[in-house]
Amino acid sequence: MSEPRPAEAPKSSHAPGEIDRELDTGKILLIGAGLALVTVAAIAIMVVLFRVLLADEVRRDPIPAPLLAQARAQKAPEPRLQITPEADLIAVRTAEQTILRSYAWVERDSGRVRIPIERAMALVAAEGFPVREVPMREAQARVAPMRDAPMREEGR
Repeated sequence: MSEPRPAEAPKSSHAPGEIDRELDTGKILLIGAGLALVTVAAIAIMVVLFRVLLADEVRRDPIPAPLLAQARAQKAPEPRLQITPEADLIAVRTAEQTILRSYAWVERDSGRVRIPIERAMALVAAEGFPVREVPMREAQARVAPMRDAPMREEGR
């Protein structure tokens, strides 16, 4: 068996520091310019075609009925419940956000208050949800009648 030879460095036909002249930059630029010209021509053809077809569609559209044009010009009959629904929605959401982010009394007599939602989430994350304590005997007394009751058959 022969010993493996150490890998030789690839040999270049160029002298050190010489630029590779195998790539013809003139042809590359010519191809790029050709592609750009074809792209611009395709876009121009599409724009002209779109305008021609749009004009044809507009010409083919039927003339709207005169009564329809009058109906569109009239306002909706009374009562107009929502004249600007977008502005109404913004006002409702602003009011909701104000409520969610503020402190206020819910029932002053009983001491119930409203706190901001971020504060409420922080309290729940830190302390957990409140759990009602049920004594064991009371829980067993509630479960016993259900456990001892006969099962009913379905369909009767």
